Amino acid sequence: MPSSPRSAEDGTVMCGVVDGLDLSGKTTFVTALATELENRGHPVVEHRGPSGGC
Repeated sequence: MPSSPRSAEDGTVMCGVVDGLDLSGKTTFVTALATELENRGHPVVEHRGPSGGC
């Protein structure tokens, strides 16, 4: 289970959503983005929401 999002020292919390078609590279993009942010010292929590369409 992922940890709770931690805020920056000033209390700022960032949240992003990546949406797209199946097999469009969302997971690849999010993995690369999370790695880059962590390398820069930012805490990252990844969440994959339920799938199934509308």
